[in-house]
Amino acid sequence: MKKMLYGADLDRKTINRAMRLVEKHLWLYRTNRAQNLPEEARVRLYLDLQKLFRGELPAPDQLIWRFKNAFGRLYQKVEDLLAA
Repeated sequence: MKKMLYGADLDRKTINRAMRLVEKHLWLYRTNRAQNLPEEARVRLYLDLQKLFRGELPAPDQLIWRFKNAFGRLYQKVEDLLAA
C-alpha cells in the first residue's frame, strides 16, 4: 500500500477496514479495478474512505507538533555531537 501522508501512520486494523471497504465496492460492481468503476461508484468510494479516515487520522496540528518534536530531538543530537 502506498503511503499517502508522511508522519501519519495507521494501525493495521484501520488499513484492513479500508481494504475491505474498497473490496466491497469492487465486488458490488463486479470489477477488479477502481478505474473500471462508474463515476458515481468512484465518488461513493471516495466519500466512504474520507469518512473512515476522518476519524482515524490525527489532526493536522498534532502532525505539526510531532514533526517539531522529532526535528527538535534530531537538532539536539546533532548539536551535542558537534559540541563533543
